[in-house]
Amino acid sequence: MRKHGLTGTAEFNAYRAMVRRCSPQQPGARHYAERGITVCQEWLDDPRAFVEHIGPRPSAKHSVDRIDNNRGYEPGNVRWATECTQKRNRSNNRWLEAFGRRMVITDWARELGLDQHLIRYRLEKRGLPVEQALSTERQAAGRPKVMLSHNGETLCLTAWAKRIGVTPAALVRRMKITDSPEEILRAKAA
Repeated sequence: MRKHGLTGTAEFNAYRAMVRRCSPQQPGARHYAERGITVCQEWLDDPRAFVEHIGPRPSAKHSVDRIDNNRGYEPGNVRWATECTQKRNRSNNRWLEAFGRRMVITDWARELGLDQHLIRYRLEKRGLPVEQALSTERQAAGRPKVMLSHNGETLCLTAWAKRIGVTPAALVRRMKITDSPEEILRAKAA
């Protein structure tokens, strides 16, 4: 390889890490090489071409990020990004569209002051529509109301608990085990 004059620079270290990630011999090959994620030949042949394309690293908090996670490291698909930006660019993120906007659950939770696990629970266990799952209506105690429907009647957990003689916490525990209203609302064991 000819001299490129980049040895020891942050940009060259990022370049080397990028090339390593795409190597089939690396432990994480299933995330890159086995998915067909490669470094374009132009950049493999000349690290300077990569650095010229991406430019200088803006800060120590920035690293190389692929804009489209299903494409390789190639012109037009790389940028310098912070960890926060990269976390929102992961293939396993769940994006929600509501109120005319599109964000990942983590961002919705932060913006609305909700726990992201509550949002996931509302969507996955209760099957609520997205905008209802993102509802910030709260009880006087400051907790979101969890509503449960059974036999055509919808009540909050506190009301159901009082009716069947168990604590609201017992109902919450049951909801973590099953999504069957019959099982959740079974009478207190004798």
